Amino acid sequence: MALLVFDGDCAFCSRCAEFAARWGIKADIHPWQRLDLAAAGVSEERARREVLWLGDDGVVSGGAAAIAAALRTRGGIWSLFGRSIQLPFVRTICGGLYRVVAAHRHRLPGGTASCRLRD
Repeated sequence: MALLVFDGDCAFCSRCAEFAARWGIKADIHPWQRLDLAAAGVSEERARREVLWLGDDGVVSGGAAAIAAALRTRGGIWSLFGRSIQLPFVRTICGGLYRVVAAHRHRLPGGTASCRLRD
């Protein structure tokens, strides 16, 4: 089964992961702090910076592409939305939006100082 990986030290990320689980994303959902990242072929630095999708096919996606992959597991209109995120123009917009949210996640509802990304 695919794996959705998030920052378990970030309250905002944890709340989003809880929502994804309740919402029915078809994947195992775990914080990166409880995984063997090296075995998954992912660096700790990358896991700190973005949500990750480790697909059944071994492909690792991050950020907006990871969210798109998770949406595709829901089926129906959500799958279509997930596919549309991969269109070139939409991918650029969603990628930029993801980076803004990630950079300011400590200021969002549920966010705490531990959510702040370190440069």
